[in-house]
Amino acid sequence: MAPVRWSWLPILLAACHGDSATPAPPQEPWVRTIVLADPLFGGGATFARRVLGNLAHRPTGDPLRRRAFLEEQCAQADREASAAVIELVPRDIAGEVCSFLGSAAGNAQMWAEATALTLYAQHGDGFATEAARRFGDENAVGKAARRRFFAAVGALSQGESASPSLLAFELAAQYVTPELARAIATFHQSPAGTRWLQARSAAFPRTARRFSELGRALRSAGFWQLLDEQDGEDLVLPKAEHR
Repeated sequence: MAPVRWSWLPILLAACHGDSATPAPPQEPWVRTIVLADPLFGGGATFARRVLGNLAHRPTGDPLRRRAFLEEQCAQADREASAAVIELVPRDIAGEVCSFLGSAAGNAQMWAEATALTLYAQHGDGFATEAARRFGDENAVGKAARRRFFAAVGALSQGESASPSLLAFELAAQYVTPELARAIATFHQSPAGTRWLQARSAAFPRTARRFSELGRALRSAGFWQLLDEQDGEDLVLPKAEHR
């Protein structure tokens, strides 16, 4: 799947990482780390990736006004994500969580999750638990995930149905190796990992609602347009019942 090369990607990503004219209030390092790294809390960088990588839409309108609008939305996303981290993540596990997020396993899991969310926007509220299970299964990642993904694509070419959520997970799981999956599973089985998963599970429904609101705001402002108003999701992954 070819990457989206829109001219405004570098500008927006820089803005959503805190380079806008109005700086965000000072934050404790552990809060900032989680906001930047964890897509389930929905910081500005996550929203930027999900918007710019959404293959069912294209950017429209004046580029300068679009940039200003998106900077504002990303700054708001950072503020809301920071508040959610402070509310939901127990401070006494912050050090262990940040250590995991900075590890190879943590980076692989976060990137895989962000990929799945970008490919398909309608994952259910149980996404955090499902992601931990799938990306922590050494038999379901890497080459095994690649084989299942292409088998599902081949079945689609024969007229069979497939779950868009499942296909997004299978494609994203290719970023995780079996070794990293074992490390992901080990962390999630630890006391800190268990509590962190609970916090992420509580955060994701809020993030999903904010992303839907952002999409509506972008479309209403004339900056984001469905390529096909009737079947836009089909441009990302085919519609089907979740399995």
